[in-house]
Amino acid sequence: MSDCAAWVTSDPPYMAEGKRKAGEGIVSMCRRKTAQRAELKAKKDEENKKR
Repeated sequence: MSDCAAWVTSDPPYMAEGKRKAGEGIVSMCRRKTAQRAELKAKKDEENKKR
C-alpha cells in the first residue's frame, strides 16, 4: 500500500473518538468547541480581574 492510499483510508483528525458526539455534524462540533473555549477564556479573564 502506498503512502497516499494509507492517508486516504485513515480517519481524519476530526473523526477521532471523543471529539464528536453521536449524530453531531462537523460544523456543530466546531461551534461547540469554539463556545467551550470562549467560556473558559471568559472564566479565566474574570479570575484574573479579581486579582
